[in-house]
Amino acid sequence: IAAQASGMPYGVFLEKFIFEPLGMTKSGSGFAVQAGIATPYEGTGKFTRQAPLSLDLFFGAGSVVSTAVDLARWDQALLDGKLLKPASRHEFWAPGQLADGSPTHYAMGWVPADVDGHREVWHNGFAPGAGGYCFNAVFPDEGLSIVVLSNSADSAFRGRPETIVRQVVEAFFPKP
Repeated sequence: IAAQASGMPYGVFLEKFIFEPLGMTKSGSGFAVQAGIATPYEGTGKFTRQAPLSLDLFFGAGSVVSTAVDLARWDQALLDGKLLKPASRHEFWAPGQLADGSPTHYAMGWVPADVDGHREVWHNGFAPGAGGYCFNAVFPDEGLSIVVLSNSADSAFRGRPETIVRQVVEAFFPKP
């Protein structure tokens, strides 16, 4: 939609309207070999390098590469209202409905959840065969975001970023 509406390629649109204005200098869209991009690995204990896979296959659903710092900039811009108006941001993070009206536990690219009474929206950034299992958790009511990145997509690692997020939440908001 962004490419059609703007008349420019998706990656160019992201660069011009998202990455540059937010200072996300280490982010991009699609497969590109450049310094500083983590190489994806498979396995536990003994790691093997994954064969490169073009992120263009995932297009808008997973073609972005970024760093923890740039993702924190993205999250902060969302929290500060620099990317979306409050009503749009609410809709962006609200659970959706299926065509028949039944609720779904998915928002617009995010999964609404609750961690110990704190509203959370998250995305794991997982694109099979294209890199690591990551986790970007935003706690809109507290103005907190937690970014966990890995360059392993091995099933043994899945669940660990969520555990790290829970530990950070517990450190910030200890139970009485």
